[in-house]
Amino acid sequence: MIRSEFLSTPPAPSWIKKSPGHLHFRHLLYLILVLTSLISCKTGALTDSKVVPAVVLPKDSVNVPKVPVYDGIHIQSTEIVNGYTDSTSCFTTDSTKIYLNAKDSIHNAVVKLFTVNGIQVDSVKTTIVPQKIVNAKPWEIGYGYKPTFTYSPSKLASGVYLWENKIPMIVKTNQQKAITVLYPSNTENAYCESGGFSMYSNPERATT
Repeated sequence: MIRSEFLSTPPAPSWIKKSPGHLHFRHLLYLILVLTSLISCKTGALTDSKVVPAVVLPKDSVNVPKVPVYDGIHIQSTEIVNGYTDSTSCFTTDSTKIYLNAKDSIHNAVVKLFTVNGIQVDSVKTTIVPQKIVNAKPWEIGYGYKPTFTYSPSKLASGVYLWENKIPMIVKTNQQKAITVLYPSNTENAYCESGGFSMYSNPERATT
């Protein structure tokens, strides 16, 4: 609320009284300020304004599907040693195989899927077991793990996800979008030394 003394007409300053019959530019400016104050009071331009409530956005705008609740053993991420998927990326209409190497054999283990922001979006109840590398050149032809389970990302939005915050899974969409994100999977694989070597390892480099 604006105080009343600012709305009333203030007394003329001494420089107007000393200049009768002689209107200078500063006199005109003073009169304009007084008239503006009176007009604003009449139209309510100087009254208290209404408070507009702020719009609170959700912390994460990702469309999070309902996560199934299982009665199995909810493992810690440290229980998974390593793993991979059967393809670099998949569409929401595809099914992909997940290969996990665990520290211990656990039946009815609940393996969780997270976004890169750490939000859980899904989970699968399966059996996890320790696995060994069976191929002579794992950096070239893979580890040779047995598949742990098959997963369909049909209810997920396109993006990068992590099984137990470790194993990446890239989901693509067939729909046209305003923005396209290019994920550098070839570069990531070229520098990856899983299995012993990368394409830049010395003295021996991996071949593709």
